[in-house]
Amino acid sequence: MSSEGPRRRTLVSVGVEAGLADRLSGVVTEFLFALLTRRAFLHTSYYPIPNWDTAYTFPHINTASLPPLAESLLEPLKFTYKGERNYMGERPWPDPTLSLPANLDPTLYHPLYLINNSPRNDILFGTTDLNTQPDKHSNVSTLLMASNRGRSYLLFDNPHHNRTLLSMGLRRESALGCVMHYLFTPKPEACGESCRVIHSALIEAGKQGVLRVGIHVRVGDHIWNPLALASVRLADPFISCADEIVATRTPPAIEGQPKRLYYLISDSMLVRSKAKDTYGDHVITDLDGPVMHTDCAPHNPDKCHQVSKGLAHATMELYLFSLCDVHVVSMHSGFGLLGAWMSSLSRVGRPRTNRTHIYRVETGMPRSCRVEDADPPKIIAHHRTGF
Repeated sequence: MSSEGPRRRTLVSVGVEAGLADRLSGVVTEFLFALLTRRAFLHTSYYPIPNWDTAYTFPHINTASLPPLAESLLEPLKFTYKGERNYMGERPWPDPTLSLPANLDPTLYHPLYLINNSPRNDILFGTTDLNTQPDKHSNVSTLLMASNRGRSYLLFDNPHHNRTLLSMGLRRESALGCVMHYLFTPKPEACGESCRVIHSALIEAGKQGVLRVGIHVRVGDHIWNPLALASVRLADPFISCADEIVATRTPPAIEGQPKRLYYLISDSMLVRSKAKDTYGDHVITDLDGPVMHTDCAPHNPDKCHQVSKGLAHATMELYLFSLCDVHVVSMHSGFGLLGAWMSSLSRVGRPRTNRTHIYRVETGMPRSCRVEDADPPKIIAHHRTGF
């Protein structure tokens, strides 16, 4: 994406210390901001965030031509600021405690820090003309933006931009998936042997008209403690929901022909293995790993040495999850929700025009999972990370 005019205008997406779903949702939001304000889109990162290029190729994100940014420019955009994670105080610009290079003009840059949920984000993307942002600095040459929240759905309510988005062929329930697939292409080498087996099974099931249900069971961040345990029955309400989905969305199975295939992912290897043992051949799951939080330092520091492999593994699980037709996901996670929202609108067992295919499950709590019980897209789009 290039910008026009006498002076180049760019938006630099600054990496965020967060999980994969938060990072990807933020980048999609930043890209749409750049698109609507006619800015070239670039990306930069910093240690300890794993680089995107360990798992993705970038046909439409420029990660090569951006020269290294001065630390005094990046510091106010970091989630860990002044040594404090999720720093909530003022972030002066430019940082007066850090010296600027002699040849750097700070007036050519300005930050936009949009981390975590706040009314400001909803106002910005829901009602504000983005061409006026940042306030009093809308004409700055280089806009540095950090975001871990998705607001592509909300942008379609914005009176300043909804017609432009529609004229581009984008729609509120498919824009995120469209941009995701446009920006991020998983590297073939990111898909190991187990990944290839699961991919083949999902593709073949789709060809046969088998209903593919993606199931995401999140135990929680405490699971990254090496001594932590997870209940082997955590998957039960998710499987029960999937069973009801199959019963209400598919015709009776022909003898000898399966009518369901469950693809289960979880942050707990114990939950994966026990679900496989308990529910049999119609459950497929990757038991090879590595499964980890890709924001490794605060969650699983003992695995930071293989975080690139962890990112590649999470990338492919997200992609495989998007191949499923209906999705049962943990209420308190954005990972499964993102994979579900990335999926095409045209799928087995659901209408072609909307996203009535996502069921959020509270851990340990059964719920009704008939066709009419699917969670409303608007509610999902504003839940947790958001889309």
